[in-house]
Amino acid sequence: MHPGAIIGPALDKDASISLQMVSGLLNGTTPAMPSNGFSIIDVRDVVALHLAALNDPETSGQRYLATAEYVPFPEVGNILRAAHPEWGVTTKTVPDWIIRLIASFGGPARQIINDIGNEKVFDGSKGEKLLGRKFISAKDSILATADSVIRLGMVKQKTA
Repeated sequence: MHPGAIIGPALDKDASISLQMVSGLLNGTTPAMPSNGFSIIDVRDVVALHLAALNDPETSGQRYLATAEYVPFPEVGNILRAAHPEWGVTTKTVPDWIIRLIASFGGPARQIINDIGNEKVFDGSKGEKLLGRKFISAKDSILATADSVIRLGMVKQKTA
């Protein structure tokens, strides 16, 4: 299984980088977003794919791209803002040239530097065929992630 950005409902407060992406937008620790995006897959689909592959001998030696949809980071913000307007999710984006400049010094920006200006869309239909259904939509995964980090108290609202 070759997953994209794995998001979805958290079971506990052990936050992955993907959960931090959503919680950072909710609590304001991400004051602006890069314009690039990523292919999203829900953690529940990743688990289902692994189980389906374990139970199907035809999957031996096969590779499966576990990717539902490509979503630009600003669209993640739009989805969160629409569902949770009380959190004040930012609408600001960081220009690509600033990301490139920051990445030249190392740090987290270096992880996305090759994604700037590149829309990486992958075909996950082979995995959907194995499951016999469509993957959970990116929007539903984003909202499930947000709901779980709020429920678990992993984010605190900014106070005025």
